[in-house]
Amino acid sequence: MLAILPSTAPAADLNFHDGLWRVEVSTDMHGLGMKPAPPYRYQACYSRRDITERLVPRGSPCRAIPSETRGDEVSWTLQCLPRMGEINGTIRMKFQGDRMEGTVATRTGYPETLEVIQHISGQRVGDCKSVPRQPVPGAPPQERPPLPDYDPTK
Repeated sequence: MLAILPSTAPAADLNFHDGLWRVEVSTDMHGLGMKPAPPYRYQACYSRRDITERLVPRGSPCRAIPSETRGDEVSWTLQCLPRMGEINGTIRMKFQGDRMEGTVATRTGYPETLEVIQHISGQRVGDCKSVPRQPVPGAPPQERPPLPDYDPTK
């Protein structure tokens, strides 16, 4: 649902180490009687140059507008096209060298209020030299085996 995130801080200023990252995402949903998607985990190569652009899928009708950088914390305000209805939200990420954590929070007002909060945490687990780049969730599906510790029944 979200667009490419422009960087609010120069990439060189982020406290972020390039490499292979294991990222975990859990979702909370409030409203419309919907159940959230189960938590999921993936691995991907991230660089300081592209980390803020790869936090969310491309091609979205929403965009993230830089709103604040405070130390290692970066935040954006979401702005969506009117055809999407009343949607607003925020993205907040904290980069700590070999760790990152944050939230993507969205709220819609039509037909009923729905609030979705994604909790993101990540840890650098190695170098990317011999690991193929894996697509970010939200990208078109591709055939690939699940991570060894992923249990789709949970």
